Amino acid sequence: MIEQSSSWNILIVGLGNVGLGYDLKNESSLLTHVKSIKKMAQLLKLNLVLHAIEPEVSKRIIFKSKYPNDHVYESVNFVLLTKFDLAIICCNTELIVSTCLDVLSKFKIKKILLEKPVTNKITAFENFAWQIDSNTEVLVGFPRRTLPSSYFIKECIESNFQSGEWEISMEIYGDILNIGIHFLDLIYYFYGSFDISNFVKDCDLVTFKGVGNNFTLNVSQKSKVNEEKSNFYIKGPIQISYEEAGRRIAIGGKGFYPQMLLGSKLEIEQMIGFESMDYLNWMLNRNTSKLPSLFDTPLKELLSKGAYL
Repeated sequence: MIEQSSSWNILIVGLGNVGLGYDLKNESSLLTHVKSIKKMAQLLKLNLVLHAIEPEVSKRIIFKSKYPNDHVYESVNFVLLTKFDLAIICCNTELIVSTCLDVLSKFKIKKILLEKPVTNKITAFENFAWQIDSNTEVLVGFPRRTLPSSYFIKECIESNFQSGEWEISMEIYGDILNIGIHFLDLIYYFYGSFDISNFVKDCDLVTFKGVGNNFTLNVSQKSKVNEEKSNFYIKGPIQISYEEAGRRIAIGGKGFYPQMLLGSKLEIEQMIGFESMDYLNWMLNRNTSKLPSLFDTPLKELLSKGAYL
């Protein structure tokens, strides 16, 4: 068996859209794990090697043409290295749990990142949860947590949290577990967890209410078609308008100018670049990640109420 070299070795499973594909359409974007890891490794001056696993030949060929100094394999069975500093599982949702368990059974890995939503079945989530070794740190990729604008909003809310009750209304354009969960996770990030009630499906569109510590949340799914125009509006000690279309975020209220604009299209185009900087520093033990653990996301609560892809 090949032993760990002096390089940092990252295992990445899946070269689909979020693994490799999205950035093939735009030279300036950082929307995939492969490209953003390579770019962030340069900034951090890391001697880093990627080991990608992808069953489709065409995707392996593209990867090898763009990253000739890295490695790509058809399956985990062809990988000879026995230890990785980080693993990223970004294959199809229905394969993430089984793939993660397979990877952990074959290699020594202490830190692992899973693409959201991880699974679309509550039984798979519960079975997966108790099989994860307590020594393995498992994070879920919710890159909006790592954006500068999200961190700024969180600081604003935390500094005003005890000043009154908060009411949040949210409109989702897309699947709850695919698109909506990004914005629901931001509420977890800003305020903490919530319990779901009044969960209703009508023509496959979902509405529900969330109740947490000092806040209420009303969610309405407007369309099953994934569109970049989901939004939420916060009323409370400060007013916040978060509109994904055009990447517009407005904050107003006491102590602020009438309106402060944050965020940008550029921020979204570099989104997984921000995430990669976060988890690479986490891999290096330089900081605590902003990304949530598997159990600090709204996934279990959504699955238990019947959300699905």
